[in-house]
Amino acid sequence: KKWLDEPGMPEVCLFSSTLLDDAVALGCKWKRIVDKEPGEEASMKDIEGWDTSQVGCFLSRIDYPVPVDVLNKMDDVYGFNSSGNPEVLCPWLLLCIRNRWTGHSDVLRSFLSRVGRMKYVRPLYRALHKTEPATAAEIFQLNRDWYHNVCEKMVAKDLGC
Repeated sequence: KKWLDEPGMPEVCLFSSTLLDDAVALGCKWKRIVDKEPGEEASMKDIEGWDTSQVGCFLSRIDYPVPVDVLNKMDDVYGFNSSGNPEVLCPWLLLCIRNRWTGHSDVLRSFLSRVGRMKYVRPLYRALHKTEPATAAEIFQLNRDWYHNVCEKMVAKDLGC
């Protein structure tokens, strides 16, 4: 109430970045795994107790090339391909597309045929269009009729359809 009724700036609120720090640390761990540094092992305990925003943050922060065998291992450990949560699945699929891993293809097709929210659909089509334009166009043509009108128009423009 004080900050509404009295003059001046409100006190600075301090916040904890612990949850973000954990996601960043896991990204660094996987970088060491990619670099084949000894002693790095991954397990489901890495993300135990995490909410979807932390997992999405971890996946979104992986900005380095990840070999296919490491993506396979990551999926084996965490089961991202079988996640039913779009907040996890979308950044996972983006990571797979950027690294040209085909082990996600069926999951991607299924996701784009059942989820029509532009927040997820558009980034996936854009990324897929950069690596596999014919596949992006094929999947879009199969699903465009049930996407929301605005989503359909925006993705069509992105893909040049």
